[in-house]
Amino acid sequence: SAATLAADGGSTVLILERADMVGGTTGVSGGMPWVPLNHHLADVGMTDTPEEALTYIRRLTLGREPSSELVETFVEHAHQAIAYLEEHTPVEFSAPPMFSDYYADLPGGKVCGRSIEPVPFPAAEKLGEWAPLVRTSPFMPPLTMEEGGRYLAYGEAPDYGLVATRERDDVRVLGGALAAALFKGVLDRDVAVRTGVRVKELVSRQGSIVGVRAEQDGAPLLVGARRGVVLACGGFEWN
Repeated sequence: SAATLAADGGSTVLILERADMVGGTTGVSGGMPWVPLNHHLADVGMTDTPEEALTYIRRLTLGREPSSELVETFVEHAHQAIAYLEEHTPVEFSAPPMFSDYYADLPGGKVCGRSIEPVPFPAAEKLGEWAPLVRTSPFMPPLTMEEGGRYLAYGEAPDYGLVATRERDDVRVLGGALAAALFKGVLDRDVAVRTGVRVKELVSRQGSIVGVRAEQDGAPLLVGARRGVVLACGGFEWN
């Protein structure tokens, strides 16, 4: 997402990926962002307001969040970020009608609509030779949260023919779909990507970050940055 927005803002962008595959923890996750006020709420007959969202979050955090201002910023802008990605990249979301807020019975909670999931993404067709390098879960069947939820909630048998077709054609779901669709967006923008690069330290000059010292295949690599360096690493807990 950072690479997409930087490129759209006119920057020349280089992604340095530590692993040999792209996608990180997102690629093996459920891939469901929790986004109050998102426009897919209407698809499942729900409405939302900033006041309801803030009431819910503040009931959960009980004042322990590091920054109340960041919570307000998230509520104000997260749905705009989703709308931007859907308008300008291959990313598409839907709202599973049976996926509620974790504590939907609390003040401000919703029975569905805030948790959204990526629609299935044809990785082999869209990414070509890059597809095997985009991380996806080796354990989860290629079913969306909605499809799997209907099995768990109502005992509806999955469409095994659809599962077989998705496996054959490498159609990704969940976090694998989100990672693949986001990655297709940066490829469409001619963003350069290097895998297997370990960034060792930031380089500063006169108080500004001007690049990174890295290592690739055991050899040192120095990369300059005119506009800045974005660190997007460490998984959910340490990002």
